[in-house]
Amino acid sequence: MLELITKIGSSVKQQILWLADFVTMQEAAPGFIAFILVVLLCVSVAWYGWTCFTRWRAINWLFELIKDYDTPQKLSTNIVEIDQAVKKRWNERAYGELARGWLEYRETLVMYGEDGSRFLKNSVRPSTFFNTEDLNFSPGFWRIIPGLFVTVGLFLTFLGLVAALSSLDVANADTSALKNSLQALLNAASAKFIMSLTGLFCSIIFTIVLRAGMTKVEAEIHQLCNHTEFLLKFISLEDIAVDQLNAIKEQKEHFRSVGMELVAELGRPLREELPLTISKSISEAMLPLVERVTEIGTQGVGGMVNDLSTQFSEDVGQALKSASASIEMAGD
Repeated sequence: MLELITKIGSSVKQQILWLADFVTMQEAAPGFIAFILVVLLCVSVAWYGWTCFTRWRAINWLFELIKDYDTPQKLSTNIVEIDQAVKKRWNERAYGELARGWLEYRETLVMYGEDGSRFLKNSVRPSTFFNTEDLNFSPGFWRIIPGLFVTVGLFLTFLGLVAALSSLDVANADTSALKNSLQALLNAASAKFIMSLTGLFCSIIFTIVLRAGMTKVEAEIHQLCNHTEFLLKFISLEDIAVDQLNAIKEQKEHFRSVGMELVAELGRPLREELPLTISKSISEAMLPLVERVTEIGTQGVGGMVNDLSTQFSEDVGQALKSASASIEMAGD
């Protein structure tokens, strides 16, 4: 088992030394590798620059679509035209990401106002949809490129040092030979550090380019969001609270006027029509009774007069008879 482990270790060691010798076996190898690193830097900068330019151009295209509208009413009137123009670029790479973001943002717009003063407001801020992460405009893989340059430079440098150290023989060398070997080692090491220095240089340059490209893209996105928010006012919680308060005040005045009108309408029949109706109803209900009472009273008074006149006549007659008799007797 130990022998197998030893064989595997020796084989791996030989392979690493062979790779180190292959990479740095020539004196010009560090310079050639440094040149390759610089070429890769130029290719990476050109490629990343073109990527940033296409993204910047797409963002600027959407900004140009809405830049000419200076009021929310104008943008609300022509919003359908913007939607159609955006949908035409749906299949293009950078434009397609912006088109998707715009259509998602379009779903958050709410119509406000009445009649001719109607305009759109956004219930979600544009930066929620228009940012480097949601638009897939973030650096992504490009973030690791500076680290790769440094890593590759250090890796090749250490390979060169390993190759130089493996060729150093101090066991059978005298003082003069050992001194020459150490001097050769230092010269080789200084040459190998060129690769690390080049990798570090490429990392610094690409980091600057990476930050500059992202700053340009983020500035365009920020400009787009600012102009969009200027045209489409954001519906904040404070705005909703103020609208609700105004609606409650309007409802309060409306309910008050409705209540007063309702009381007035209910009171008018009570003041005007109800007394007449009650009087008429009482009159109609009492009329037969009054007529009956009148009839009975009339009949009773007539009978009483007849009785009184009859009785009075009889009494007067008897008195006269008595008076005549008395006069006759007196005459006799």
